[in-house]
Amino acid sequence: MRQATDTSTSADIAPRSSPYRSILGAKLDSLAPALRTMHDRGGSATGRFDVTGGERLMHRLLARVFDLPREGTNLPVHLAVTPSGRRQHWDRTIGTHAFRSVQWDESGTLVEQVGAFRFHFRLSVTDGALHFMQERATWRGCSLPSWCAPTVTAIATGTSDSGWRVKVVIRSAGFGIITRYEGVMEYA
Repeated sequence: MRQATDTSTSADIAPRSSPYRSILGAKLDSLAPALRTMHDRGGSATGRFDVTGGERLMHRLLARVFDLPREGTNLPVHLAVTPSGRRQHWDRTIGTHAFRSVQWDESGTLVEQVGAFRFHFRLSVTDGALHFMQERATWRGCSLPSWCAPTVTAIATGTSDSGWRVKVVIRSAGFGIITRYEGVMEYA
């Protein structure tokens, strides 16, 4: 009879913690309840966003290359955040555009992987708002030079016990704003 072998590591048996809790610690508790819960434990939310793109053809081409949401007003948004160990899977649909990312803490930096891209964010909480400031981007493990890398900044601010406002701007140093989206979300 073959015996079971315990192959767990200390990371496997350590208490589970969201990347946001791991990075922000007690600062996460200063966020509005729904915003804190979504980033700490996951869940689902719905809302409405306005998506605007850059004015030039190059902006629209870059938005396609980076697989960003299409322009529109008052678009329906669905979000599901699923914890998986020390990572979170973020499934978003904006209008008819669906995309998935995985987020984790890497040495105090939030890493978000979308396809072959990885975005590294410094997180902060100021006046109850969660700020995302991108520090670098990689594609297939190679750092992208700042002149061509998409740069993402975002802010999420609680509006009530069950809702929050989001603003995301995606730009390129060489081409300016590629896409921006903003709107309100309600924890489901």
